[in-house]
Amino acid sequence: MTNPLNAKAIAAELARENFDDGRLTRRLEKIIEGVARDPQASLPSVLSSAELEGAYRFFSNPLVTPEAILMPHFEATKVRAAREARVRVVHDQTEFSYRRQGKRQGLGDRTYQGFSGHFSLVLSGEASRRPLGLAGLHTWARGNGEKEQALWLKQIELTARFLDCGAKAIHICDRGSEDYVLFEALIARGHRFVIRTGGKRWTESGPEGSRMMLRDVLATIDHVSQRTARINGRKRHSGAVLRKIHPQRKPRTLTLHIAATTVELARPSGYGKRGTPGEHLGHLPTTLPLNVVRVWEPTPPDGEEPVEWLLFTNEPITTAADAVAVVDHYRARWTIEEYFKALKTGCAFESRQLHDYEALTNALAVFAPLAFQILLLRTVARDVPDAPAHTVASAEQVEVLRRLGRRPLPASPTTRDVLLAIAALGGHIKYAPDPGWLTIARGYEKLDAYVAGWRAAKLQSGSDQR
Repeated sequence: MTNPLNAKAIAAELARENFDDGRLTRRLEKIIEGVARDPQASLPSVLSSAELEGAYRFFSNPLVTPEAILMPHFEATKVRAAREARVRVVHDQTEFSYRRQGKRQGLGDRTYQGFSGHFSLVLSGEASRRPLGLAGLHTWARGNGEKEQALWLKQIELTARFLDCGAKAIHICDRGSEDYVLFEALIARGHRFVIRTGGKRWTESGPEGSRMMLRDVLATIDHVSQRTARINGRKRHSGAVLRKIHPQRKPRTLTLHIAATTVELARPSGYGKRGTPGEHLGHLPTTLPLNVVRVWEPTPPDGEEPVEWLLFTNEPITTAADAVAVVDHYRARWTIEEYFKALKTGCAFESRQLHDYEALTNALAVFAPLAFQILLLRTVARDVPDAPAHTVASAEQVEVLRRLGRRPLPASPTTRDVLLAIAALGGHIKYAPDPGWLTIARGYEKLDAYVAGWRAAKLQSGSDQR
């Protein structure tokens, strides 16, 4: 496994014959080495004046594309995925927003400056949900005519074809993707999937095949399993739509019931707001047989909205263990939210001072794999805390942490020991909760400076002896 945030090793994976012009690949390598040393820092603080000028020219060069920058990383992800018995591919979209005063070209008018990205993150199929890398990234700006709903199927098809994992890949999406056209295509083309739904769907699964709302059908199904879980708190969203979808809540431990059944999902009359008005779906079957798993909190505390997930899938649901497995697949979706935090906070991507859409998306292609490396470090340190330190750090990094770090390392340090030692350099204190993305990024900045000084001292020592 590549040592996370080892600048030379990361550059070796990401800068490999990306362009026909070798000078562009060498420039990319220098940029990666610079930003990998401190992903959260500004470009001027990690690159020399000449390197900074070269980086700006690189990001704005019409010969440079996100696809070319990312391809070596995608290939490395494919190699890692091939070693796994099963993989989960989590698809999700996020927005990158910028101050309106910036007037960046290609990011919309003055009322909104930003663009969107659709990411496909590959995880191991085991309980650890270990990140394996990105297998797809598509960006777009508002007003360019892109039909966002169609992107979900496009990304699933592209990543499935690229990874060539066949039936061992399970595609996982949130409810922003739910669409009758998508369900029909995934089933017809043999893709395994778990997709959350809002529940406002008609079925033909009422008494004697009558039409009945999905929620009403599921309300008649007894639970087959239950589990205890801990949920995090959630702040009040500023927007009314998000407040309805994700209401404010306090952290709590709760008991969840799990039920499963098969329904005949009824074909809608058209796309409505999701596509072109009046677009008909008459070429599709009138119903689709879909398995659905319901997860819900039967007795929420007073004043709290009950937790509930409704999951469409073509995974088996014959037994209670099958239903629980579907729930665990969907739980893996949260990893991509952590990835977005690594990208936006750990790599401070929305603070990048680039002035047009093309330069920003090229920069995104550089920072996206680095965010994966940060996510990988924290995942391994959290889920395999007793693994040897060398799985997440080089021997030189461990030695420097031992000699110069703020938190002592034991004789045989673990991955968690290394994570906390790095976080201590970033300001994390001993009895505080686990460190966040910004603290880890700051710690890496200091560690890299210490490693550079350590190397220089050793070279000087060797010179004095001659």
